Amino acid sequence: VRGGLSPAARRRVEDYVEAHLDQPLTLPDLAGLSGLSTHHFARMFKASFGLPPHRYVTLRRVEKARRLLKDGLSPLAEIALDCGFSSQSHFSNCFKSATGVTPRGFRNL
Repeated sequence: VRGGLSPAARRRVEDYVEAHLDQPLTLPDLAGLSGLSTHHFARMFKASFGLPPHRYVTLRRVEKARRLLKDGLSPLAEIALDCGFSSQSHFSNCFKSATGVTPRGFRNL
């Protein structure tokens, strides 16, 4: 596919990412869903989504964290793990980079 991933491959990747945000997601795993080499997949992914795969996954994790922060009072460390971040520190850094506020600041809005 020249312009990006096929619609079916795009849906498979989106569904897989959403279902596995709390787990490590590797480029070879995602590429395997589309039947492409990792290099070709990364190029086609960026053409389809406008972002590299790693950035897309990080933003999906941040979006999930935003929902969890609004919905309850779970500890930040628990939310970090539920969203697939390796630590609360990594979660806070990624969250602030994406939203402009810390998770605690977001929760207090």
